[in-house]
Amino acid sequence: MKNKKIVPFKQKYNFYVDGGLKAASEGNYFKALKYLFAANDKKPSDIAVLTHIAIVYQKMGLYEASNSVLFKILSLDKVNECACILLGQNYSLMGDSLHELYYLKNFSEISEDFDFSELFDGSFNVPHFEQVYPLPKHLCEALKQRGAKMLADGRIKEAAECFNEILDSHPDDAFSKNHLCQILIINGKLAQAVELAKENILANKKDVFAWCNLAMALNFLGNTSQMNDAVDHIETLDVYRAEDLKRVIKIFSLSSRHCGAMNAAEKYLKEFPYDSDYLSFCGAAAYNCGEFEKAKDCFLKIDVIFPETQVIKYHLELVQSALDGNKVCDLLPYDLKMPAEEEEKTRDYLRRTDYSDIWTNKQKERYVSWAFNNEETELSLFILDELIQTDKSKAKKVMKNLLVQDYGWQMKSMVLEKFIEFFPKEEIFICKDGYFMPLEMPKKKIPQKNALAFWKVFCVLSVLFVEEENWIDKIVFASSSLECRTDFLKENGFSDREIAALILRVAKLADFGEPQICALFKITYQRLAEITQYVFD
Repeated sequence: MKNKKIVPFKQKYNFYVDGGLKAASEGNYFKALKYLFAANDKKPSDIAVLTHIAIVYQKMGLYEASNSVLFKILSLDKVNECACILLGQNYSLMGDSLHELYYLKNFSEISEDFDFSELFDGSFNVPHFEQVYPLPKHLCEALKQRGAKMLADGRIKEAAECFNEILDSHPDDAFSKNHLCQILIINGKLAQAVELAKENILANKKDVFAWCNLAMALNFLGNTSQMNDAVDHIETLDVYRAEDLKRVIKIFSLSSRHCGAMNAAEKYLKEFPYDSDYLSFCGAAAYNCGEFEKAKDCFLKIDVIFPETQVIKYHLELVQSALDGNKVCDLLPYDLKMPAEEEEKTRDYLRRTDYSDIWTNKQKERYVSWAFNNEETELSLFILDELIQTDKSKAKKVMKNLLVQDYGWQMKSMVLEKFIEFFPKEEIFICKDGYFMPLEMPKKKIPQKNALAFWKVFCVLSVLFVEEENWIDKIVFASSSLECRTDFLKENGFSDREIAALILRVAKLADFGEPQICALFKITYQRLAEITQYVFD
């Protein structure tokens, strides 16, 4: 990997402080840290610089790293008010209310008036300069955790930035190189991924992650022979770490080594016996290599954890048929999906069922759960309407539960839109970016003619990661600017969904250009261009 040369510190203390504040005010937190680390090297016990570093870490979401800096400040100044306030904020963000109270209780009045933005005020006309400073090893761990979380959340670019940042200072860090190899595979750069995986293996021939990356890249390249060689070698490795076992199970399932997948899953389940994902992996693998009793045991355990689940019920019936000598299929998919014809039967049942006894009928409840868990958006919308008609208060609880689950944005935005329609004044928490947070509602009045279109935009963006500040105000303003044209647009055949797309386009949010808008609202670019032309020509 490319390694930047570390240059000596030739500038004065104020140069690095000013550069760090400017970079932080622009949101360039990696660069801000490099400048502030350089300033800290000049004056290691300077509380102002340490405070800036703690704030930058907080803005990056690295709360443990921020706290470690704040504790250093308190070791230098036991009653430092700013450090206590920042610690209180960090613990609040981490969900630790007891520590939050401890650090904020004596400074509540100060915290109400204290404006941290003052620390980043001002514009500094400094020449372009990037001081490369080696990232301290103890802070690399926090950055690794952030990168891994970004990758798990599908935020590939931010994850790559984290791992590259570590490698700038520690070019041989295997964790970062393996994750960058994974990113290359995701981005379809398979030849580069193979080379990087081989480089990692040369550094450590027992690196399970690197071998799995190599096998995965070769699989997508269609190089079956070399992939099988890599999997052969993986079978010889001693694998114990949970994360490595997950990777090995995936590789074994891809290469149809079902007994190997079953053994790896069993090893993982010894440490995490109630992990339903890996119980299902183990059950499918056991079935695929003829261990039907073991498969039944796995599916029964899942049934205890998640009782009355349609998919598990179906697979238990398959396993029982095999045990009775009437094997229905040779192999089970590892994701435990039902066959297409069975899924269509379930959809048909849900479309024509009577929901009047849904709250007491376990079978119907099982079918409904299948629709939600499979994220059958249109079918789920129909079901929610039926549930609301049968019992509004119970339907409200169902929707609240759906919004805090880790569903995709289409499902969550649909549920949120339905919830706001029927319960506009209810407080609601949503799962966003892996965190539970209260829904931020508009403070300004919503134009009534555009209400449906506005709420479509609001609900979609509320469940996505939107970095732009004041985005709610921007879509309110965009909706207001189209208010006088709404009747005209509807008269010319434009739907609320298409008007919603136009509202988002007028709002000009940085993360949402034409391709993203068309994808979010399922309209063609030509249709988006037409509605724009009707309004602005």
